[in-house]
Amino acid sequence: MVQHNASDTNTDVAGTADVLLAAHPDVVTLTEVTQETAGRYTEAFAEQLPHHETQGTVGVWSRYPLRDASDVDLRPVGVEATWDRCLRVVLERDDARIALFVAHLPSVRFGSGGFETELRDGSALRLADVVAGEQNRDVLVAGDLNAVLADDAIAPLTHQVTAPVRGFELTYPAQFPVVQIDHVLARGLTVTDVRALPRTGSDHLPVVARIATRPAPAECGTSALSRGPGGRTSSTRQGRVRVGA
Repeated sequence: MVQHNASDTNTDVAGTADVLLAAHPDVVTLTEVTQETAGRYTEAFAEQLPHHETQGTVGVWSRYPLRDASDVDLRPVGVEATWDRCLRVVLERDDARIALFVAHLPSVRFGSGGFETELRDGSALRLADVVAGEQNRDVLVAGDLNAVLADDAIAPLTHQVTAPVRGFELTYPAQFPVVQIDHVLARGLTVTDVRALPRTGSDHLPVVARIATRPAPAECGTSALSRGPGGRTSSTRQGRVRVGA
């Protein structure tokens, strides 16, 4: 799976798509897409990732069918109704149903009183509440959270999910990354590793994560198919989904 803040000022859609597709993802999630660039990404991804949904400035493109797409209102108090930066879909892979949230939390600004985090913190609490109420067993949260995982402000969310088992990648700013604010997190699944991809025309680096899925109860002890490096297929007792954005 690939996760990427593609930047709404990034004009190199074709080059960005090439970088993301080179990781052979099963799923790509993007934040900061416009109506125009979303259409161009859909064209670029069409052969490998034919299923897609967008909502506001976020989107998901998938090798697997997507169902039950809906917007998720993460607007902090006082923010106008046009602010639309979270999408929920259900990804159907074999017999698994994975609820996927693609989110872009507000930026942290430096004001006269120091760092201003109220908008981000309020949005993070809303996201935490939505994830807590999700009925699907398996959940993925991908996006630009504008926070490091150790930030207490997003603890209500991070207490519900697990971080990658391996890998710690700084993602912002792309020219000289100093913080990790772009994430792929899981509940009921395991993010086994994460790494950064080469720089695109965005001010963020993309990340690619490898996800291990659990067999459904009736499937325990049976093998599932896994895509290995380069898109090869092999047999394993845990399925794997590569996600990136």
